[in-house]
Formats: sequence, structure tokens, C-alpha cells
Amino acid sequence: LLDRDPHGNVQVSKIETEKLLAATISAELETRRAKGTFSGTFAPQFHAYGYEGRAGMPTIFDSSYCYALGATAANLLCNGVTGVIASVKNLLAPTNEWQCGGIPITSLCVIERRKGKDKPVIRKALVELDGPLSQPFDAFRKIRVELRLADAYSIPGPTQFDAVNCTASLDVPMTLQLELGRPLDPLPVNPPPTKKRKFLHIPQTVES
Repeated sequence: LLDRDPHGNVQVSKIETEKLLAATISAELETRRAKGTFSGTFAPQFHAYGYEGRAGMPTIFDSSYCYALGATAANLLCNGVTGVIASVKNLLAPTNEWQCGGIPITSLCVIERRKGKDKPVIRKALVELDGPLSQPFDAFRKIRVELRLADAYSIPGPTQFDAVNCTASLDVPMTLQLELGRPLDPLPVNPPPTKKRKFLHIPQTVES
């Protein structure tokens, strides 16, 4: 607010709204602390464009899932439920059958040694080659020999957004389907290649 233009006007276009809100809330909470009506802490986290700034457009599933998470988080907060992370389950069902709730943060924590002290932290999520969430890699491992010779794509075209005329627009990511227990569809069988003069003609079915 102290940065003014040559005429002394506040440069509104340069005001970062979220930081202004955080500063306003911080000032209000300090006033309440002085009055003895507030004794907590306030540590705002500002948004930074990381993956969002260099990723593709979200799919319909991405948008629906994040909308449900945000609505769940707001409902938990409005009902005084804290110390939990918003959760949406039953994701393979239609959106009106999704199950929303909160998972206690403590149930996700493990004890790790940080700077010489034991601290509870949420376990880092890595790609699992073994274990309860290794279904995607297990499915790939079973067909990777076939994939050396065959072309098998899930969706060869761009992301679709026509939810009415294109069923592919509502697809759930394949890795998530596998993690949730849905088996991988069998690979399509293509006709054998035929030699045409100096070239090999390799026909592709619609399924592949």
C-alpha cells in the first residue's frame, strides 16, 4: 500500500490480494490477542504456481475431484472439525456417489529423525514397485514384454471435455483405477503385419 504512483494513488493492480487479506487478518488477530480473546497462531500459506503453471488443462475428473475436496474442506471447517485432511472416496462410481469426509492427520504420520530429533511427519508418497499401492507397476510388469512389439494406447488423442457426447472425457486416470482395484483391460490383438514391397504394413484396430 505504500507503493504509490506519481500522482500519489495506491497502485491497486500491484496489490497481492491474498497477502493483503493475510496482513489484515494478522492485524485483527493481534488486536484480539491484546484483548485476551485469541491465543492461537496464524501462519498463512500463499499459493505459488508450480505444477499448475507448467501442466496441461485439468480433465473433468481432475476438476470434479478438486471441487469435491475443496467443498469437503470448507464443510469440515464450518462444522468446527480440525486436525483432519479432506478425503473423497469411491472415485470409480459416479460423482453423486462419491463419499466425502476427513482423515485424521495423525493417522498419516510416521516418526522420522529430523535434525537430531524425532518428529511426526506425513510419509512421502513415492512410486511403489512393491507393496499395497504397487498395482500400476504390477499391471505394467505383466504386459511389458508384449508392449515391446505392440502399440497399445489408452487415449491416443488430446484430453476431451465434451461430457455429453464423449465418454472418454469422464475417464478416471488408469493408474488410479488400478490402485482402486479395477483390473487392466486385456491388450487388443492386432492382425499380423504384411509385407508390401519394401515396407511392412502393420494394421491397427480401433481398440488399440
